Amino acid sequence: MDDPRARLAGLLDEVRAAHDAFGVAIGRVDPGLVQAPGLVGSWSAAQLLAHLAFWAEHAVGALHAAADGRADSFGDDDIDVDGLNAGVAAGAAGAAYPALQQREAAAFAAVLAALERLPSAALDDQVRYGDSIETVVRDDTIDHYLEHAADVDAWFAAGPDGEEPDEEG
Repeated sequence: MDDPRARLAGLLDEVRAAHDAFGVAIGRVDPGLVQAPGLVGSWSAAQLLAHLAFWAEHAVGALHAAADGRADSFGDDDIDVDGLNAGVAAGAAGAAYPALQQREAAAFAAVLAALERLPSAALDDQVRYGDSIETVVRDDTIDHYLEHAADVDAWFAAGPDGEEPDEEG
């Protein structure tokens, strides 16, 4: 059986490493292009930061609920992920990039702080829609950071017409 404290410490390490990977990827975006659409789908770098901040904040909500012993009251069975994502993207369109960077950094810091305060046994608590707290954290942070770091890296690897470069360059 695994040690819950070691599992929690490992989760914290994974969150930090995934966030670092995303930071490297998004840091490659030219500051003059952070509002340009098309970095990830139709989203700009600014919209992507808002998206990641929103979902990290979602994880924080789950972590706080779990720490208070009420994980089962967190979440919505009928969550409209696509609708939420579209609303976040629309709200971030044209927003000041430094403010979005601050929001994303604050959301990440809040995830770390909430994880550090979480009783390790609460990782297995389930939210209303059936996911464990650990799964919520992984989905909303680790997997999200790594997915979008790969998206940004793929954008840089694509040729000027959006196509992947051939093996010769």
